[in-house]
Amino acid sequence: LHPRKSLVTIHDIGFERERGLYRSDKIGPAGLTGKIFDYLARIFTLGKFGAATLDYQTWSTKFALKHASRIIAVSNFTKQELIKVYRAAGDKIAVVYNGYNDAIYKKITDQGKISQVLKKYGIKRPYIFYVGRLEKKKNTPALVNAFAIMKARHKELKHKLVLAGQASLGFAEVKYVAEEFNLLDEIILTGWVPEADLPYIYNGAALFVFPSHYEGFGIPLVEAMACGVPVAAYPVTGPIDVITSKKVGCLDNDLKAAALAALKLKRADCRAYALNYTWEAASRTFESLLVPCNPEAQPATA
Repeated sequence: LHPRKSLVTIHDIGFERERGLYRSDKIGPAGLTGKIFDYLARIFTLGKFGAATLDYQTWSTKFALKHASRIIAVSNFTKQELIKVYRAAGDKIAVVYNGYNDAIYKKITDQGKISQVLKKYGIKRPYIFYVGRLEKKKNTPALVNAFAIMKARHKELKHKLVLAGQASLGFAEVKYVAEEFNLLDEIILTGWVPEADLPYIYNGAALFVFPSHYEGFGIPLVEAMACGVPVAAYPVTGPIDVITSKKVGCLDNDLKAAALAALKLKRADCRAYALNYTWEAASRTFESLLVPCNPEAQPATA
């Protein structure tokens, strides 16, 4: 497709704000061929970019903002970031919130099946849940630290912390914090979890915690609420857009305070609120942005 006849979705530009948390791998083959590839990329971009992943992210975002017919941002925050960082035209950017699959992320009443899935991963209730990459970029070490302090100050809490996802850049710090606070028996690392199992783990959780400091949206937040699980997060980009009601989640610069408060919220309120973010709702907004490729070729009316 020609870029002027395309819609481009941009989730966030965290790679511009926190470049040190992103890998910048070389693009192309190794050796001499790779060096030639990099040289050609620099010629093509007048010396501004090389053949590396971070350079490509910046270049491709700028290219899309300039040439696409319309840009879709997944939140108001992402739209404002594009305007601030790239000086993009605001009237070219439409906001279409992400959604979740309401066919699978929902209240599950089959407690036997929930117990079966939890047993598969060695999970026992009660527990606090997080799903996502285990890395510095997602601020996972801060979650482990907050959990340690919460457990130390509130001996009555019997919850364990379940971390689901693949280890990535900065995971060593997660392990270090867990060992430093003697939490190895209190934290369950499931590794990657297939989507078929996730709704059951969500449903079994007492709370979902989202520790990221920078997100365009945060789909796990709505997945958790759809399963009736209240959420706790920092009052930062992403959660601010998604959690607009104190009945379904708590946002606080003190993550452990947010978690303690969110444990008291009603699960039914969370499920009802999540219905605002189904893919069906997102598709209706998206459809309203579509225009015929050839506006003059309209069917005749009677």
